[in-house]
Amino acid sequence: MVHNIANALRSRGFEPQAAALEQDTQARLAAVGLSLDSVLMESAPPQQGTLPPTCSQCGGPLRADEVEWINATSAECPYCGSTVTTH
Repeated sequence: MVHNIANALRSRGFEPQAAALEQDTQARLAAVGLSLDSVLMESAPPQQGTLPPTCSQCGGPLRADEVEWINATSAECPYCGSTVTTH
């Protein structure tokens, strides 16, 4: 998120402000024992397969951001609880 904001600032000609934002963020994270890179790595979503549009058991609609992922290739249907495999 910080990189997105900094890039938006840079694209509008605000290089000093973008650098200051990144430096301030790094300093605040360092104060609690974190780094920007470690926070970004932790928040990156895992690579997942593509879900079918509906559950094969109950026909409920499936959305990747609304299911409980079991692993990178299977998720739990939020309607019936069955395991749905990606393709």
